[in-house]
Amino acid sequence: VETYLQAQDTWQKELTGEYRTDGAQDATPLPTEALLFLRLAIGSVFESAGRDEQALAECLEAKRIATNNLLPNHPINATINSAVGTVYAHLSQFDLAADHFLKALDLREQILGPKHVDTGLVLNNIGCCLHCL
Repeated sequence: VETYLQAQDTWQKELTGEYRTDGAQDATPLPTEALLFLRLAIGSVFESAGRDEQALAECLEAKRIATNNLLPNHPINATINSAVGTVYAHLSQFDLAADHFLKALDLREQILGPKHVDTGLVLNNIGCCLHCL
């Protein structure tokens, strides 16, 4: 987690000009997609460590950022919903997991089509949740 936070800090400093040798300061924030990547990566680290509540918090923060900054049909929303669904499944909240996987499925079918492997993966995750209910 610390490595991702250091990367975010370094990237932010680079974009704002803190590391520039000419002294100029650009107030360019991290791109939304970069923030989302970092939040989901940190969430994945927490999930791998069995710290599912912290993983969920990171994934939900990614969802909040996406909701506030991207269109609802942006492809990364499918990834975010899948990540949230996975954490809810680890927390044995299979109804909430299935809800998020269904949202991911809708986007993946629109963007990738019904026969894409990522669409199939979400269908598998939905099936696992339904089996556990």
